[in-house]
Amino acid sequence: MKRVCKLVILAFIMLISMRFRTPIFEAPEKVAKESIEGYLINQENFISLPDGVNLYRSFILKPLGIVGKFWIVENPELSEKFIEIEKGSIRNVKITGICKDSKIKYSIEENRNIKISNQSYNSYSLEGLADGTSDVKFYAGGKELTLRVRVYHDCVGEWVVRKEAKCGVEGLEENICKDCGKVLEERVIPALGHSFVDCVCERCYAVVSKDEDDRSIMLTSRICKENGIALSGRVVIPESVTVDGESYRVTGLGIGLFNGNTEVTDIILPDTIKYLGDSVCNQCTNLRSVSMQDGVVYIGEAAFQCCYALESIEIPDTVEYIGDFAYNHCSGAENKVIQLPSKLKTIGYDMHHPAHPFYDCGLDGVFTKFSISGENEYYKVEDDILYTKDGRTLVSIPRGWGSKRCIYVMPDTVEYLGELSFSRNKNIEKVIISNNLNLNSDSEGKINYLNHGNELSVGCYRYSGVVEYSVKDDNEKYISENGILYSKDEKSVMAIPTGYNQDIRIREGTVRWEKDALWESCDKYYKIILPSTLVEIDDVQLSLLNRLVQEYGTKIVVSKGNTCFKVNSNGFLEKC
Repeated sequence: MKRVCKLVILAFIMLISMRFRTPIFEAPEKVAKESIEGYLINQENFISLPDGVNLYRSFILKPLGIVGKFWIVENPELSEKFIEIEKGSIRNVKITGICKDSKIKYSIEENRNIKISNQSYNSYSLEGLADGTSDVKFYAGGKELTLRVRVYHDCVGEWVVRKEAKCGVEGLEENICKDCGKVLEERVIPALGHSFVDCVCERCYAVVSKDEDDRSIMLTSRICKENGIALSGRVVIPESVTVDGESYRVTGLGIGLFNGNTEVTDIILPDTIKYLGDSVCNQCTNLRSVSMQDGVVYIGEAAFQCCYALESIEIPDTVEYIGDFAYNHCSGAENKVIQLPSKLKTIGYDMHHPAHPFYDCGLDGVFTKFSISGENEYYKVEDDILYTKDGRTLVSIPRGWGSKRCIYVMPDTVEYLGELSFSRNKNIEKVIISNNLNLNSDSEGKINYLNHGNELSVGCYRYSGVVEYSVKDDNEKYISENGILYSKDEKSVMAIPTGYNQDIRIREGTVRWEKDALWESCDKYYKIILPSTLVEIDDVQLSLLNRLVQEYGTKIVVSKGNTCFKVNSNGFLEKC
């Protein structure tokens, strides 16, 4: 009876509207957009129809295009072919699918017109479908409805640099559609070429031995000998030298000038020096001091490596580049603070993968702090620890840094750990890792790394005090149990601290022992207990486990019920 009444009301309203030629909603405007002809219909009109009509309003689901809140439709008339839906069966339905904005046009190849008897029903929202044909399925009144949607748009591109051009390397840029991300075109950016000033390239720090334009030169052992410069004891580098009867300003010390020199004790540099070459003072084990002036821009790879007697590390504020291993094993330095240059741009070959520039640097309990100007654009210091400015890389923790609870909480910005970035720090026992740590990152930037393993093992290394890995409650990648790191699904063991100081008991339910779970240079563990559920161990890790048995007498136990692994009569682990 109610249904009959509603139909009578609807018929009466339609009759009145026809009698006075008054439309239920405003007459649509005929438009043309991007070669599409049709009528503009405001979507909001379908929600705000008069009472009574609202009970039976219809949705036209065959638009030819869209402009803001308007549909472009072929026919503004309400369809008479409906799919019957019971009242109350649909509430606030939202179909995710098409049309983020008016730049994306769409058509529905299989039309469905729906009769709704529910005043609380909201119009469909179709957002975010990729280009192509998709079936959008939804349920109403116990029925499955499918709209076949074809999404397409006109690509509008913008040029994006994918690879920066360098002095001797071409770059690459791509023309990418701003809407769909499709690469429309690409082109090569020519190499920049070197720009030498005083023998040093201003962009990449490449050097030439002699620059005739600037009358400058790199000092070598041969030139020192020809100019009577002794390279022992207290060495004073002159501002200029004579070569083939011509005078040249000394603007740099050549590669390995003092390398392995155990007789030099002090070096005094003039203010003309800009460049200290790779290994310039490497393994100068009796070198006590180096006096550098402002003007130095480049300190090369392993420049002061293994200078055990160096009393202080003083870096001019003009330095822009510090090489990998630059101050590695400067263990006698008495600095409480290492002040880094305000103009510093790069530490290491790749700033996000530095190779122990300050490892084993300074004295235990003395060197506790890095410092750098807050205006530096490339690096920052937080809680006395050195990071890249974007926070993605932990560069170095001072050897003497510590916290009351022996815990280091890694900021969630951190994705990478520099090689040996924990620097023999014995004060940190527990590391709570970043939610964004990239545990198994492979990068060309690690070209200078001497160690191989996961990010934690290479960062913490064997001589730090770390015995426990932990995670934050909201970490979406990993969990931890008894100091060991597992995948979030609890199926894989991911990382075991190199300094783990108890029996390694892998949790039941673990299926895989992942690559680099144990570090390649790990040493003694007393017992390793494998669960019954374990079915896969990386081959390299299997060999590593057996090396522990052979060299340190580690005992391996395979839990009862495991059908994939066994321990042979010699105590070595084997696959079944």
